[in-house]
Amino acid sequence: MYQDFFGFNELPFSMTPNARFLYLSERHKEALNYLLSGLGQGGGFALLTGEVGTGKTTVSRALFSQLDENVHLALILNPMFSAQELLEAICDELKIVYSDNVSLKNLTDAIVGFLKEEREKGFQTIVAIDEAQHLGPDVLEQLRLLTNFETESDKLLKVLLIGQPELQHKLQQSNLRQLAQRITARYHLLPLTSKEIESYVKHRLTIAGGDPTLFPSSVIKKIAYHSNGVPRVVNLLCDKTLWISYQNGSDKIDQAAIKKACELVLDWQSVSIDKNETPKETQRGFSNIAALSLSALLCFGSYSLLPTYLETHFPIESPLIEAPLGGFHQQSDAFKALLSVWGYSVNTFQANCTNAKRAQLYCLDENGSLEDLLAINRPAIVWLQQDSGEELLAILYRTNSKGIELLLPSKRVEVSHQWLNQHWNGAYVQLWKKPIMAERAMRKGDQGEAILKLNQLLSFALDQPITESDIFNDKTELQVKQFQEIFDLKKDGIVGSSTQMWLDSIVNHDAPLLQGEG
Repeated sequence: MYQDFFGFNELPFSMTPNARFLYLSERHKEALNYLLSGLGQGGGFALLTGEVGTGKTTVSRALFSQLDENVHLALILNPMFSAQELLEAICDELKIVYSDNVSLKNLTDAIVGFLKEEREKGFQTIVAIDEAQHLGPDVLEQLRLLTNFETESDKLLKVLLIGQPELQHKLQQSNLRQLAQRITARYHLLPLTSKEIESYVKHRLTIAGGDPTLFPSSVIKKIAYHSNGVPRVVNLLCDKTLWISYQNGSDKIDQAAIKKACELVLDWQSVSIDKNETPKETQRGFSNIAALSLSALLCFGSYSLLPTYLETHFPIESPLIEAPLGGFHQQSDAFKALLSVWGYSVNTFQANCTNAKRAQLYCLDENGSLEDLLAINRPAIVWLQQDSGEELLAILYRTNSKGIELLLPSKRVEVSHQWLNQHWNGAYVQLWKKPIMAERAMRKGDQGEAILKLNQLLSFALDQPITESDIFNDKTELQVKQFQEIFDLKKDGIVGSSTQMWLDSIVNHDAPLLQGEG
């Protein structure tokens, strides 16, 4: 790519976590100090929250690197556990032996026994749980009970909860007030300032062996504005800007390159759904983007030939997970494979969210759990990490109670749910299809064929008598609000991207499904 063109020793804005690129803003440093203090003498719980991409992983890794040698760390990633499964995961991390079919009480006794023995040896134990907003109240209560055990001056177990802002809301529930009272340090990460973003970009360019002044201040201002201060989006914008400049044969970063990068990257981000917020309905022109020459690979309504196609192109291998897996090297390669599952054949250059829109497919780029994937019920690109630390891109194609089916280059493998929990960092991209083609959000007063279809689909989704009306009237608005309430969306009665996406997950079974017969 552009690495040699710009003289970098390595890619400066790779999404793969790399300790060498660690940059701690004043906010990150402040968060780190709060957490170190909260997990210090006498502390029980510490809490770190922040929106997706604001640097929670950066802070937690910096924290872990500063822990003393006499600290046992159990790191739990992407939990979607029952209380029993969480205790089993903690035992696995701490190498505590337990038998099959062990009871919750026996697991608790084993963990407490371990904590007491290690404390007598001078060791402290910390359990850190990432994506903790997915923990149920009963699981959080079980964690609180584990922290009941203490010496005269200190807790035997300390817990760090890391999660998105909804974790704070969850802890405000009355049945979790005892846990909330035990949080001795909490910090909510805010986005970077414009000045911090300039330092951040120069820092990464320098570490990569490049020119720290490569990005003019005018370009950095645009990056700061369009990224809203989120480091992950800063990385995406910088990476895409360098790639566009390289494609144009220019070793200078100019306004045209950052403008194009914003179109591509922010289009990708625009369908990222916050359940508490309806995404902005944005209109961006892509007249200069090459038309997507989608050829019908599986051009049939029910995907009835998909199993044959998969057997030919992705033959199943016997379940194995001990050896390292070979994943897709580039996100575009994985996206190309994901499109093939939907029935389209494209080249690698065309494999992106912008071009997918030409096939009426839209991207959901999020962090979450298997439960989140199953809610939309569509195959997804997932970011996995092997035991060696190497990143692995794969297609999470099918799941059931027995295991997970992954598509890798030219083969399929089966993995266990436990393996996925241990190796998936939570990042994913799903495709969904608009059930109703409309140029803008639909609202009360609209009329036409799109509204007729909306009324029909809403009636079907809500299991109500079919409405044959092409007018968005009071009844339609009421149905939209009922539907939005079911899926915890903003009850505004307006049918935007988020409402369409959840409607698609209910009414469109003529699509590849994660779970079911699709």
